[in-house]
Amino acid sequence: MTEQKLEKIVMEKISAALEAAGIESYQLIGAWQIANGEVLKAAEEGNAENIVTLKVRPRQYETPTIPYATFTVQVNVISRAEIDAQGTGWMAATETVQNLLQGWQAAFSAVQADFEIADEFKPSGFSLEGGDLGLDRDNCIWQFSQSFNLYGIIQ
Repeated sequence: MTEQKLEKIVMEKISAALEAAGIESYQLIGAWQIANGEVLKAAEEGNAENIVTLKVRPRQYETPTIPYATFTVQVNVISRAEIDAQGTGWMAATETVQNLLQGWQAAFSAVQADFEIADEFKPSGFSLEGGDLGLDRDNCIWQFSQSFNLYGIIQ
């Protein structure tokens, strides 16, 4: 399934970026990765400073019978405020994720290189969409969310 493969690509890129930034205490959870046991494994561990969740929504088409698809992707960075009261770890993880997304927004060549799936998906565009952030006092968590659209041709 293309959605699952695209989600896995984003997860791998986020993981590599976090590790390159020296952020070691995180869990990465993808909505489509349940078949791989990732969601259950991450939920059981439950002790990371940062939790990064990701979901690629099912594809949509603007034109009937034309294979140009849009995939909307949601990325969330959540940190437990009782572990990170000042939000410094959350800010570092958020900045790292935001820089990765901005890199795709700024360079179509990076989008092509990272998201092409041979004989299945050819990327044709990328756009950052809305997001949100803040401290959820009721749940005692720092939270950041960012959406982006990935456009391409289903082959």
